[in-house]
Amino acid sequence: MSVILQIFGVLFILLIAVGGYLIYRLARFWRRIRQEVQDASSLDTPSRVTLIETDAPAWVYHADLQKTLSELRSMGFQSAGTYDVLEMPLLHLVGMVHPEDYLYAAVYMLSEEQIWTDLCSEQIGRESLTVSNVDTGGTLDRIPGRRQISDPAWGISELYDCIKAERGEGPFKDVEALDFKAEFEQAYAVEMDWRNSRGGVPTWDEFIRIAKQTDATLTDEKLQTAYYETVYQKGVLRLSDECVATFCIETTLTVPEWEAVRDTCFALHEHVPNSHLADFVADHLCNLDDDRIEQLRQAINPALPAIENFDRFNDMLPQHLQAIKLGGVETPVQAEIYASPQRPDSLDVSAS
Repeated sequence: MSVILQIFGVLFILLIAVGGYLIYRLARFWRRIRQEVQDASSLDTPSRVTLIETDAPAWVYHADLQKTLSELRSMGFQSAGTYDVLEMPLLHLVGMVHPEDYLYAAVYMLSEEQIWTDLCSEQIGRESLTVSNVDTGGTLDRIPGRRQISDPAWGISELYDCIKAERGEGPFKDVEALDFKAEFEQAYAVEMDWRNSRGGVPTWDEFIRIAKQTDATLTDEKLQTAYYETVYQKGVLRLSDECVATFCIETTLTVPEWEAVRDTCFALHEHVPNSHLADFVADHLCNLDDDRIEQLRQAINPALPAIENFDRFNDMLPQHLQAIKLGGVETPVQAEIYASPQRPDSLDVSAS
């Protein structure tokens, strides 16, 4: 089977991984963000996920989770596996199938603090429908053809009645328990490729919808600051790290050559906004002093992509300060890979 994301509504993982992170940050505002974000890395939204099937893990015996699974079994759903998510350690899920009704169920647990259920069905050659009782449903955009209905007050019976009434006429795609893992991972990749093509983070409109679900009263200035950091941490830096990981796999550098540069590598990708370029360069070309970074700010041409602005700025630098281009990658997004020089800006290299 293909496009299982239309079946599982992996959007709701993203709502917790991205939206939940934003809500947490907005509520506390953005104190010590550079350090704190490392502690929240388990809530990152990776471009790919790996489901690890587990045999009777402790978390599966959580009382609320057991109640949900019991209700699904009473309706005819069958087990499709119990999984941890390798790249998102706080997230666990149980897959279930109802072949006669052409329905999938995914029951999620986030660090024992939140449990929610998706019921999903797909018309052959047409749209899919996901119904869910996740708390933060409806705040993120959907890929066209993937409809969603959510209400956190719904129980399993309400979810079941809704999807049967709202999914339209068949024929529907068959569902099989054995396909759960592979199809889930592939469909997640499709969803994230679409989101990465939009920058890998919520748009401003999505961000505002998420913010409105919090109890915090935030000024426009704080919202703008929060969004700036969200784009930087969850879009610019995350995609840069993933592009470097791709380069590590694809590179033709020898092992000694790679070891010499691996700790200084960074990826300048197509979704780095000009508004974030100076901060990105300051974080990765640590040998540049404040005057050089200000020079970059002044040199940025808003009509050009950030990659071109960086190349122009890099060419303006003395040779010993220039980033060294190593190559490029196409996934998860298009990017140029560089290594940072090691000598500080203050080093006297007049002889060179």
